[in-house]
Amino acid sequence: MTLSFVRSLRRGADPRAANKIPRVNSVPGDGRLGRARLPASAHARGARLAYRGGMGKILLFLIGVFAVIMLISIAISALHFLFYVALIAVIVVGALRLTGSARRRRARR
Repeated sequence: MTLSFVRSLRRGADPRAANKIPRVNSVPGDGRLGRARLPASAHARGARLAYRGGMGKILLFLIGVFAVIMLISIAISALHFLFYVALIAVIVVGALRLTGSARRRRARR
């Protein structure tokens, strides 16, 4: 139990009222957005950038790392494809040589 809840019970207040979340206004004024008055300096300044300083550098670094990983993956994939093409070519050439030599032997007899 919180200290404010215990104090409200001692004063005889409704215990359910202690559990209510207090209303906090994040905008200066009486809580209505239309009547909120911001300081003049807030209006005079330009809009802040979405990602300033370190955050932008971190994002660019992460995008660069992702691009490098993609390029490495593409290169490995291409080498994998070329390996299988070469393997099939070796099998075909080997099969043609074996069948060709068998034909020559039959022709000699």
